[in-house]
Amino acid sequence: EAVRLEKAAKETTGAERRENLEQAADERAKAASAIASLDDNPLPEHAAADTPEPSKIRVKKDFVQDVVTRICGYESPDGKSIDRWSMPGGADDLLWLMGKLYPDEFADMSIKAFRAHYRMICRWPTTASSQAGARPIYLEIFPELKRNPVPVIQIRN
Repeated sequence: EAVRLEKAAKETTGAERRENLEQAADERAKAASAIASLDDNPLPEHAAADTPEPSKIRVKKDFVQDVVTRICGYESPDGKSIDRWSMPGGADDLLWLMGKLYPDEFADMSIKAFRAHYRMICRWPTTASSQAGARPIYLEIFPELKRNPVPVIQIRN
């Protein structure tokens, strides 16, 4: 279903494209969480009653999913968009972005540890090491990360 929605998104523009991409991201997230739940060990019955519902717990993978969805929903002024299965730059660029947006969760994370959080959400071409970095693109998509210069006031005595 997610693949069908992503293909439909490529054939559309504007709000309809964003809606298809968001629906595809939701479908992929559901599939990823279903796969992840198969790997988890079941909790004892008494422990399950005390834990909140999994849908209410926000995990790091959810943060990555939201950011990648926003990246893929962005259309550059020349009409180009980003495919989640062929991301620009490398995983280190996405980790940098995640650290800027969510420092409590990602600031001190190693690239090796980060792999588990972007797996099944996005990937880079096999030639990603030869690609230019994606930080300028991410700063365009997330303008709130651009540093605002502090005005300097000269005080005369």
